[in-house]
Amino acid sequence: MLERLNTIRWSEFTDSSGSNGAEIPALIHRVTSGAAAERKAAVNSLRERLWKQGQVFEATAHAVPFLLELLPGSLVEAELCLLLGLIAESTSYGPPESAALADASFAAVRAGLPVYLELMGRPGKTQAQTDALVYLVFHLHEDREAIIPLLRPLMAPTLEWMIDIGLSPPAPTSETRSAYGLLGAQALNTIET
Repeated sequence: MLERLNTIRWSEFTDSSGSNGAEIPALIHRVTSGAAAERKAAVNSLRERLWKQGQVFEATAHAVPFLLELLPGSLVEAELCLLLGLIAESTSYGPPESAALADASFAAVRAGLPVYLELMGRPGKTQAQTDALVYLVFHLHEDREAIIPLLRPLMAPTLEWMIDIGLSPPAPTSETRSAYGLLGAQALNTIET
């Protein structure tokens, strides 16, 4: 795992702090080792560096493939799914390069679809894992045909209406974004409790 992590020139990419992403590899390695609290702290630090207030950064799209590599079987699966969902939901503010960063980051998250489908079909998930995974896959609107059959059994019956709003054509709307917000808040609440 993570063989290619040190082949990325992290110092060439900025993160949310405006500095280079040289600390990103160490944080990714911390996600794989130590006590559960240390792993969660590493994911939280990655979230602070890769995503901030709906915005992603140069290092974000480069880090996502490594987060995907860690996801199956991770002790912090729910936290990683939440982070990937936040990255997928990222919006761009400011200059045109911000939109390009958001698009690249979204494409990197979307490339993990086979991993998400495998996780969706796996039995024995905790409620936090389920909620965070549902939040994440809701952002993959283009992949709805593959997602919806596996998603329905994971959704609480009272929330199933979101599938029709959030994943039905046309492309995401303000109602979809409201569904994202509700699912994200639910995932975060479940993870923190």
